[in-house]
Formats: sequence, C-alpha cells, structure tokens
Amino acid sequence: MTVSRMRRLGLAVLASAGLGAAALPASAQQAFLTRDVRFLNAFPPGGTSDLLGRILAEQLSQQLGQRVVVENRTGAAGVIATQEAARAAPDGHTILLASMGIMAITPQMQQVPYDVDSDLTPIVNVASVYNILVANPNSEVRTWQDLARIGRERPRTLRCATVGPGSSQQLSCVLFMSLTGAQIEQVPYRGGAPAILDIVAGRVDVMFGNMPEYMGQPSPMARRRPRPCCPNSR
Repeated sequence: MTVSRMRRLGLAVLASAGLGAAALPASAQQAFLTRDVRFLNAFPPGGTSDLLGRILAEQLSQQLGQRVVVENRTGAAGVIATQEAARAAPDGHTILLASMGIMAITPQMQQVPYDVDSDLTPIVNVASVYNILVANPNSEVRTWQDLARIGRERPRTLRCATVGPGSSQQLSCVLFMSLTGAQIEQVPYRGGAPAILDIVAGRVDVMFGNMPEYMGQPSPMARRRPRPCCPNSR
C-alpha cells in the first residue's frame, strides 16, 4: 500500500522546535543530520498511524541519507509521544507523526505538558483517511440504525472502542450519540490495533475507526463498502 492510498483526516508530521531546518539545501541538511533520526509514533504497531509512519520513515531515510528509526511511544491519547517530541533537543533529529486529535483537540480538553504552538513545528500534512463504523460479526449490530436503536432501548449495554479522549474515534462515538440519542459505553485503548483484537474477540461491540486498520480482517463488516454512519450524512 502506498502513501497516496492512505488518507487520514488531519494527520500531520510534526517536529520538535527547529526541524524547519529540514527544508534547507542538501549541504545544510548534511551539516545538521549527524546521527539517526527518531521518528516518534503515538500509537502501537499494527494500526494506521504505525503503518503510515513506517512508510514515511523508509522514504525519509532514503531522501535524507540518514537512518530514520521508528519509536512507538503509546498512551494518554498521544500525549506521551508528543511530550517526548517537545522535550527533545531542537536540532532536527526528532520528529513526530501526530494526529488531528493530538494537536487540535486533546489540548482543548485537558491540560497537556507542552504548548503545541511554541514547542512543536508543523511540517506537512501527509494523509487523510475515512473513519468507518465496524462491529463484532456476532453482535446484534448490522447497521448504524441497529446501533442507534439498541443504544436507546438498552442504554450503555453496548461498548464502543476508542483511542482515548480527543481522538477522532472517540469524537465520532460522541457525535453519533448526540445525533441519535443512543447511550453507548466508551472503552479507551492505546491504539486501533489492540481495539480491533477485542472487537474480533467480542469484548467490545463496535468502533468508529480508521478504514485501513480493518482492511485485512476476515469479518464480513470489513469487506463491505463503507456506508453513511449517521443521519443526514452525505
């Protein structure tokens, strides 16, 4: 799968302050790249962010002529990895693959140990991806209408996996409840990959998540063409 086929809403490559030097001519780049580049990823292996990060790291390594090492620093909906990037020396040797939630949403919902405006330098928007609704194949949920009905008739009996407060998965679940009146229990995970394992095992019922994470799953839901998940969707 190429980067052009992976599209994730609001995903951006971000750097510790000073990585703007990466835009300098090749001679200047050689002057500041003196060791391996750390490519921080806020989510665990197997998810969309991890896959995209490893594709980008390989390409960066080839273009910069320096080894780019991916490090998965998971937890706190991306705050741990972002804090690591913010604390790194501002010399261009540490970059972070950050989601829309990490940069724009989580800092508005809770206090974080960094300032996204002064401690991080945005570099480029790299991809966007569909969020789709999936369900355990053995559950009662076959359509979004089923999820809405059960969530109203039996409040909080269904469990929705998320990637923590402020993530697109969590906000999608909240939006769905707001639009339909359903009440669904939210269960946070460190990333999409471990959440999918629990969906397949039946420990959680549904998830609004990144489509590439589900494409390799044998579930009938994963093979269906995405359908609008909410009323009035177009």
